[in-house]
Amino acid sequence: MRQLLLTTLVAIAALGTSFQAADAAVKYPYCIQLGADNTQCSYKTLKQCRAAAAGLDADCIRNPKLDFSRA
Repeated sequence: MRQLLLTTLVAIAALGTSFQAADAAVKYPYCIQLGADNTQCSYKTLKQCRAAAAGLDADCIRNPKLDFSRA
């Protein structure tokens, strides 16, 4: 019984780690730029970025780390 519990906990921990790694690998095409050194690329659409930037001294830009030329 204790072995089964331990095995289950290890499996759950391994799954959680793989989901975190997958999330970290997502590259979003739009970024909010809140200053020279503060760029956060976490938007799927320009509309989402503009909604987040509304009322802030911020700009929305294309993610400079993505290659848009292959689209």
